[in-house]
Amino acid sequence: TVDLIKEDGTAGDENSQASISCDAGVYTITVKNTPGIVLPKTGGSGTALWTIIGTILSSTAGALLTIRKKKRIQSE
Repeated sequence: TVDLIKEDGTAGDENSQASISCDAGVYTITVKNTPGIVLPKTGGSGTALWTIIGTILSSTAGALLTIRKKKRIQSE
C-alpha cells in the first residue's frame, strides 16, 4: 500500500498534484506538471562570443603580466 502524504503530513486528496495507480503489481506515480514561473533560457548562441572575448582578454592580461614581470627581473 502506498499513500500520498502532503508536506504538512496530511493525506493527499483527489485534487492533489500526484496520483498513484497499480496494474499487475506495477505502481505508477504520475505528477502533474504545473509551471510556476518562466525560467530564463541559458546556453544560447550568444554565449560563444562572450566566451571568446573573455578568453582573449584573460590571455592578453596574462601575457602583459608575464612581460612586465620579465622586464622587472631584468632591470634588477
